Amino acid sequence: MNPPLLLISALITAFVTPLALAVEIAPDALVKSISEEVIAAVRQNKGIQAGDASKIAELVEARILPHFDFRHTTQIAMGVSWRRATPEQREQLTRVAGISLAATYRSAFAEEVRNHGIDGLISLLSSRNRGALKSVSVNT
Repeated sequence: MNPPLLLISALITAFVTPLALAVEIAPDALVKSISEEVIAAVRQNKGIQAGDASKIAELVEARILPHFDFRHTTQIAMGVSWRRATPEQREQLTRVAGISLAATYRSAFAEEVRNHGIDGLISLLSSRNRGALKSVSVNT
């Protein structure tokens, strides 16, 4: 199993599913669509292909993060503590969740490019690898 693939698949599923349900797009179709968009952007951007961290950050922030409902996922992660948090605390927690996820994606993409080149990143994002993935465990 490829750890970055597991991480990316688990994160996309966990964070995008609530948003996908809100717009009535099947989660797997949304993940496929996002992956195809990202692959197209990677193929067109020489900076990403060279492992440029700022270009990878731009890609993550422009093509991936807009699909996440950070408030909802933070609320789920916080459980009953969410109700006890002040509105300011909720806002700060939601903001930090977005920052953390962005850093996770940037790091995973950069590591894949560094270790396996651009073809490795494209393979990681492509649907060819998802067929072999039968289950994902997320340890918290």
